Amino acid sequence: RISFGGTQAVSRAATTASESRSLHRFANPARFMRAADLVYPWALAGLVVSLAAGLYLALFASPADYQQGETVRIMYIHVPAAWMALFVYASMAAGSASYLIWRHPLGVIT
Repeated sequence: RISFGGTQAVSRAATTASESRSLHRFANPARFMRAADLVYPWALAGLVVSLAAGLYLALFASPADYQQGETVRIMYIHVPAAWMALFVYASMAAGSASYLIWRHPLGVIT
């Protein structure tokens, strides 16, 4: 809404533009799956490249610690894996809650 000295006018173009940029349009399962099918190959390629680069940097390019030696490199694998496990549990809880509360079909996808 745009206010001009006490009167209110609704800008239809601004409302339509904000709705088109909103993520609420992906609440439709068919629209979400179409978008996910388009993004999936690119995300998978980015994952493979990032994983290969990260493993190389963590296991081969990083120097050994002066006290722990080569055993410090387990931290480069263990800590991200622990964080990812916590994220998976949290996202499963959020998806399950959204399905149980609102019965939204996208809650089952997680």
